[in-house]
Amino acid sequence: MMLNVAICVYCSHKIEEKEKSVNVPHLPGGVAHLACAQKVMIRTKSS
Repeated sequence: MMLNVAICVYCSHKIEEKEKSVNVPHLPGGVAHLACAQKVMIRTKSS
């Protein structure tokens, strides 16, 4: 059985299958931890 390993585009850590993740369409290979994506969105909106 092959495990699908993805790397978070924001923190560069491996995303485990049991962790929540989101697609990031504006970045190549864009997959991120849900928490990382939320932090970036909050930072972007506040500036």
